[in-house]
Amino acid sequence: MRVRRFAIPALWLALALSSPSAAPAAAPAAAAETCLACHSDPTLTTQRRGATVSLHVDPAMLKASVHDGVACAGCHVGLDPDNLPHAARLRPVNCMTCHADAPQAHTFHARLAGATGTDGAPGVSCKGCHGTHDVTPPTAPGGRFHAANLVAGCGRCHEAIARQFADSAHGQSMAAGGQGAPDCLTCHRQPITAARAGGENVEHKIAQEKVCLSCHLDNPEVRARMSPGAGFIAAYEKSVHGAALLADANPDVPNCVSCHSNHAIK
Repeated sequence: MRVRRFAIPALWLALALSSPSAAPAAAPAAAAETCLACHSDPTLTTQRRGATVSLHVDPAMLKASVHDGVACAGCHVGLDPDNLPHAARLRPVNCMTCHADAPQAHTFHARLAGATGTDGAPGVSCKGCHGTHDVTPPTAPGGRFHAANLVAGCGRCHEAIARQFADSAHGQSMAAGGQGAPDCLTCHRQPITAARAGGENVEHKIAQEKVCLSCHLDNPEVRARMSPGAGFIAAYEKSVHGAALLADANPDVPNCVSCHSNHAIK
């Protein structure tokens, strides 16, 4: 179905001018209601590169999102609301207009260092993880990246790894509500992958060892439940392997992950 033309009131102009100095406080909500006069229609579509693309925005979904109350033109910058139908090619939404610290806050995705905030490959696209009009904060119960749903959220792309983790000692402890049990970000906030460390190197292996010890040695709740004891775990850094890694900077010696694996640890 082609995009249909609607007779839209002059309030579209308020959408384009929705800034604190140009509109009253209620303007974003009013502007959104005006946009939804068209975009709440589930049959509203357009054609892009030979494919039919939905232009539908679920009002309830938008209301429940973290962006509720933000003017549509706050994200869809440059939109001319009085020009209907809209231009065939609109400026891509740039999340980094507001979220300039996104690359630093998402270091677990190494490719985000070069992200622009607009469309991109799934690994560097904000909407690939967070969605579009349905974005929820990580603290919101039921949200895809709430602590209770984090593994499933990451598993939307990392499906095989999420299955491994669910069957692992870490995953089972997390599912049972174990104090100190790790989730994806407990480990991956640190530079423990070869992609973030620039390849398989000493820095990469040391970072892995440090993140393991941060729980298994430094966290008393975890340490109390573990066997072998803290003394045995701490001895790694003085062992022949630990000395070769830390003192001799030998990238070929084993660390915790080399023996115990990572996502499938038992």
